[in-house]
Amino acid sequence: MDRYAKLMKVKTFDLEAGELIAIMHENDAKELGVLPLDRVQITNPKNCRKVVTVVDHTTTMVEENEIGLFEDAQKELLVFRGDSVEVKQSPQPESVSLIKKKLAGEVLQEKEMKQIVIDISSNKLSQIETSAFMTAVYIRGYNLDETAAMAKALVQDGKRLMLSKGPVLDKHSIGGVNGRTTMVLVPIVAALGCVIPKTSSRSITSAAGTADAMEVLADVSLPISRIKKITEKTGGVIAWGGAVDLAPADDKIIRIEHPLSLDPEGQVIASVLAKKASVGAKFVVIDLPTGQGAKVSTREKAEALSKKFVEIGKKLGMKVECIITNANEPCGNYFGAALEAKNDLEMLEGKNFDRVAEKS
Repeated sequence: MDRYAKLMKVKTFDLEAGELIAIMHENDAKELGVLPLDRVQITNPKNCRKVVTVVDHTTTMVEENEIGLFEDAQKELLVFRGDSVEVKQSPQPESVSLIKKKLAGEVLQEKEMKQIVIDISSNKLSQIETSAFMTAVYIRGYNLDETAAMAKALVQDGKRLMLSKGPVLDKHSIGGVNGRTTMVLVPIVAALGCVIPKTSSRSITSAAGTADAMEVLADVSLPISRIKKITEKTGGVIAWGGAVDLAPADDKIIRIEHPLSLDPEGQVIASVLAKKASVGAKFVVIDLPTGQGAKVSTREKAEALSKKFVEIGKKLGMKVECIITNANEPCGNYFGAALEAKNDLEMLEGKNFDRVAEKS
């Protein structure tokens, strides 16, 4: 039986909530049978666009028969202040039961992992529910099949870079302090006639990330069409991964993990290799900085992690090799975006050769 729907006026708030949230007067919520943090489906009758949002109750921020929407939901629905929308209660997503399954220590099948990723990407899961999922993964872990299933689901959910030439190579470092090896490697690999569309992060564990250092020299906020054009013309590119929807669900998972410093091993492997698969990489080098205070503390752990990267890479059609590097001391002599960029340029010009060059 279809659920009761109510026509309501939109009240807009010029704020980004970071997820899809609606604010409703508690009398309207009672009429629709919606409790705080329940979900409603909102439909714009003008264009038939729909979103599912989490609901917060109020008696002051909106009037009765009004629904408050932040910028995130406004953009999805293409609505403006005063527009009419249809609102009705939305059932709990299927993936909530799958999260409980993982919390109980059961193994998730490939189709179940795919459903969780779809619900995260489409904002059907609240931050609380996504946090519960990542807590379950942190406590229970993934087996190899689950890790591969997560990686495949992340790839299928996002955009893919389809290049007309190859072979496509890529690299990734899972930590470290400084030393932008990517900025040394990418020009060399491209000059050798291979293809390397490298997406990199901004600062996470050091004074600058690769995207920050590269931004000293060139724009890194590139859409996927621009990355494709540059790569096919020059053989290589260094771009900020945050500007490309290669694995949007993964970006949302990372935002959940970051405040709690959660880094479940299986999710790290799936996240890294999904991004590589999304750009069509067939040959991948993974740098595993190892030492006290690093994500990987001992050589034994690094060797075990290396084997998992190689195995999951095979399942995704990639040849992966890992190198274990020393993270007990800084990689290079310079800290900060401008100094690290300058150092890399001087290395490529043959003016110096330091630990960053040795690692590269």
